[in-house]
Amino acid sequence: MGFARAGDRRAASIAADCLEHFVPTGALAEETRHMLAMASIATATSNPDEELKFGWMLLKRVRQLGGYDSATDSLKPRVAQEAARYLFRAAEHGRPAAYEAISQLAADSAPLLAGDPVAARVAARSPAGWIEMAAQAGHPRSRCAVGVALAIRLSAEKVRASSTDRQRLADLFQTCLKDRDPRQIVFKNGREQTIGHYRLFDVWMKDEAFLIMSPHYDNYDHDVVKQEDAVRRIASLAGQL
Repeated sequence: MGFARAGDRRAASIAADCLEHFVPTGALAEETRHMLAMASIATATSNPDEELKFGWMLLKRVRQLGGYDSATDSLKPRVAQEAARYLFRAAEHGRPAAYEAISQLAADSAPLLAGDPVAARVAARSPAGWIEMAAQAGHPRSRCAVGVALAIRLSAEKVRASSTDRQRLADLFQTCLKDRDPRQIVFKNGREQTIGHYRLFDVWMKDEAFLIMSPHYDNYDHDVVKQEDAVRRIASLAGQL
C-alpha cells in the first residue's frame, strides 16, 4: 500500500488483490475506499488489463456491500458508477469482456447509477443487447451465449432458417467448439506462467517467491463448462433447423 500511494501502479494492482480476498471483519467499507483509491492509481496509464480487472472487481464488490450497515450501503452507488467507468474504458481499449460486465450492471444495478452521466450509457442497451455487442466484438463467452439464444429462437420458428441465419449459427458454433482457456499453467525457465500468457497472473508470477498463494482472477473471456454446454445445446437444436 505504501508503494502504491507513492505512485507505483503495479503495487496498487497487487494491493487491490489483497483487499479483495483478505478483508478484516467489520472493515468492508474502509477497505472498499482503499480499493477505489488503488483502482485510480493502477489504471492511471489506461492499461486495458487493469481497467477490465477493476471494472469486474468493483462490480463484484457492489454485490458484497449490501446488507451490512448504512456505511457499506451508502458506498454502493459510487462503487457501481466507478465500475461502469472502468468497464467502458476497457471496452474502448479493446477488451470486449467489459460489455458482458456492463450487461450485468444494466440488469442488476441500474438504479445505483442514477444521477451519474454513466447511467445513460448503460441504459443505451438492454442486458441482452450488451451481450450481443460483446459477441460482435469477439468475446468468446458471449458468442457462445448468443449462439445458444439464436439456436433456440430458430428452432422455435417452425420454418426453415435462412441461409444467413444458418451460417451465423455455424460461425458461433465453431467459436464454442474451438475456443480454449489460455490460462493453463506451465513451468518454464524456472517459474510458473500461463500457456496463453494471461498477463495479470503472469505479472504476479514474476515475484512468486514472495507469494503465500497465487491470486485468483475470474476468467473474463472463457468459461469451459458453459462453452461445452453451448456446444451440446447448439448441436442438438441445429438438427431442427
